[in-house]
Amino acid sequence: MGKAVEILSNLKVRNLGPGLHRDGGGLVLVVDAGGSRNWGFVYREPYTKDKFGNGKRTKLGLGGYPTVSLQQARAKAAEARGYLNETPPRSPKEVWKERRKASNTPTFSEMSDVYLATMTNGWRSDRHREQVRSNLLKHCAPIADMPVNEIMTENVLLTIHTYAEQAPVAALKLRGTIEQVLAMARAKGHIDRNTLNPASWRGHLDKLLPKAPKPTHHPAMHYNELPGFMQRLREARLDSEGRINIVAHALAFLIHCGSRSGEVRLAKWSEFDLDGRLWSIPAERMKGGKAHKVPLSAGAIEIIEAMRAVRSSDFVFPGTKPVRELTAKSFERLLARLGAKCVCHGMRSTFRNWAGNRTDTPREICELALAHTVGNSVERSYWNEHPEEKHRELLEKWDRYLHAPVGAPMA
Repeated sequence: MGKAVEILSNLKVRNLGPGLHRDGGGLVLVVDAGGSRNWGFVYREPYTKDKFGNGKRTKLGLGGYPTVSLQQARAKAAEARGYLNETPPRSPKEVWKERRKASNTPTFSEMSDVYLATMTNGWRSDRHREQVRSNLLKHCAPIADMPVNEIMTENVLLTIHTYAEQAPVAALKLRGTIEQVLAMARAKGHIDRNTLNPASWRGHLDKLLPKAPKPTHHPAMHYNELPGFMQRLREARLDSEGRINIVAHALAFLIHCGSRSGEVRLAKWSEFDLDGRLWSIPAERMKGGKAHKVPLSAGAIEIIEAMRAVRSSDFVFPGTKPVRELTAKSFERLLARLGAKCVCHGMRSTFRNWAGNRTDTPREICELALAHTVGNSVERSYWNEHPEEKHRELLEKWDRYLHAPVGAPMA
């Protein structure tokens, strides 16, 4: 790599619009839609070849502007070019990686691994831990190889803005995870204790990022419409040739139990006590991370018995391939085909509205039936036994309502 032909100026760096802007010699400035400016060095790795036999094109982050000035970025790029011009050439990425190791300062990626390993027992479930790990791997590329003590606000903003284009709410949750990783790094002495955490929200990023949009309610069916819908759903449980429709059975079971999609789609035979008419959902599949018991009404038992007659998998409601579960979209497609203007999760709202308006069931039982947390920590420490019989009574009433003749007076 030869000497750089400098193109940018301090004035240009401050005023350039979104896009990738070159300064020559591999140095680039990336300006995102939010105005964040980050330096990068683009080069070909000397020891990694692409399919054409050329060095694989690589972009190395050099930090954000104005924390890293134009002059400092040029100095870093010049250092990198020097390693590439040596005989034999050296990869600047590997040189700087070894330098970081010698200084005992971990990269964000390395610190993330420590964070995940340390927090293993603190996650709601293995699935939740895997989601956090996946987000750190997939969406933190702009800071993954940076030493934790060099990560600045501009770097965090670049990471958030990049992900926010795909998922605004999830991007703000990712910010919280980044903050926790960097907080651990500071607690371990890798970051000056007097340095502001660049991913902190209150009084910092809350001034630079939009707040998460208010959650929208899932479209739900009014309970007065439900008996008619259930009749159509029962008709859909067998096709014209008398073959069982697994999706229709699964959706009907979900409605009978007031359950979430994942709880039903991943249900396994080992969770069912048909003699005791009870379904025990393990903690790792519950949103709240706490095991939940669902008494099975007559209608729910009927569905389970129908599925047992055609059992082909450990899953009660297997997908097209027996070793796989149903997909979430399969419920939504069926609802649309049956003319329902709601989503699967909205059926829980339908159940709750019916229970609150058409029964005298105490609020606490209605909420527990949906596996919602009831009361404060002190109340929960005293009331720690599941009210199975009251829960069963509510679901039997719900079962009778679901099978009510269409057009019958609503009690």
